[in-house]
Amino acid sequence: MNLSQSDLLHQPLLFKEGNFTGNIWGGTWIPRFKGLKVHPPRVGESWEFSDLPLRPNFLKGQKGRALSLREFLSLSPGKLLGASVIRQFGPRAPFLLKFIDAKDNLSLQVHPVGRGKKVSGKSEAWVILDVAPGAASGFIYLGFDPDKARRFKDAGRFQAAFRRAIGRVQRIGPTREKRLLEKAASEILPYVNKIRVRPGDVFRVPSGTIHSIGRGVRLFEIQEPCDVTYRIWDWNRPDPLHSTRRKLRLRKLHLKEALSVLNFQPLPKNHYKLTWNQVGTLCREVWEGCLLRDPVGRFSAHLIEARFPASVYEKETRGVLQVLTVIRGRVRVSTSPDGGAPFSAGCVVRRGQTVLIPAAAARYRLQALSARMQIIRSTVDV
Repeated sequence: MNLSQSDLLHQPLLFKEGNFTGNIWGGTWIPRFKGLKVHPPRVGESWEFSDLPLRPNFLKGQKGRALSLREFLSLSPGKLLGASVIRQFGPRAPFLLKFIDAKDNLSLQVHPVGRGKKVSGKSEAWVILDVAPGAASGFIYLGFDPDKARRFKDAGRFQAAFRRAIGRVQRIGPTREKRLLEKAASEILPYVNKIRVRPGDVFRVPSGTIHSIGRGVRLFEIQEPCDVTYRIWDWNRPDPLHSTRRKLRLRKLHLKEALSVLNFQPLPKNHYKLTWNQVGTLCREVWEGCLLRDPVGRFSAHLIEARFPASVYEKETRGVLQVLTVIRGRVRVSTSPDGGAPFSAGCVVRRGQTVLIPAAAARYRLQALSARMQIIRSTVDV
């Protein structure tokens, strides 16, 4: 590691923009939210903190070839993540962060279940940021519906009925006819909880839980670092990338894999909604609230709000990485290598950007540059 890379281990590390995925259900909200001038036609996700080989984040502002987070972690995982994090989860990013824009419904899907702390599944949590206007917008689909389940004599019959419903909509096949699309939805949706959401709501999505983000919902997602998704049903819509006028095709489904990991236990809607609490007012101008904690301990998220420009928040890292994602306003982020050293000049971070505070930095300071600045702080509780 050369000197410039060594110095970075005590500095706030800002990530490059544009780690986007193009999805058939995506829109233009994410680039607009970030204030970018280039608007790709369909952006479904912006990966904000990832060391996965498929789509790693790259550090911003480096001379020469930019290092990916994956490469940087291989150079000095302990100083970036913290020794306690590595003991629990190994020398890799313990979580993955995303913005998601559902211009249309995502597929009804499920994620695999992990096998211990060092073998990741895909539990996740959603912080709702925005909902597009319209009567059909603003819903999520999460878990099996207890009211529907009670109509069956036992759990086995409920499961069998759901499998038969999946078979019926498969026979309908891909279609653009409104009547057939509505018929398919009427077969599947009664089995799952349909939940109206609003900005500020927080939901947990345990691995093995059937779910879909509905049309018009924009959110921040924190999840285990896994990108395996099993599609159960895709609303019978044709895949625009592989369909022609004469031959409509569905996106690939993964029914065998999905049915092997699905948790069929029906649970009420409020089981998934989290009530987040204010941790405390750090001073008259700044407060912090705990949004969520993963039961396995892989991640937690806090909301920090500074009410006025020039409000200051200071915190110790305690030897654990801190990932800060700005969701409103602008902030100057600076760090100190030890308890007595002055803070660095740092960097300015605006809405939609994400910055990593390495575990090797003893302290960090946030100075708001706008009113009602808000940050989601993602970390690991150790």
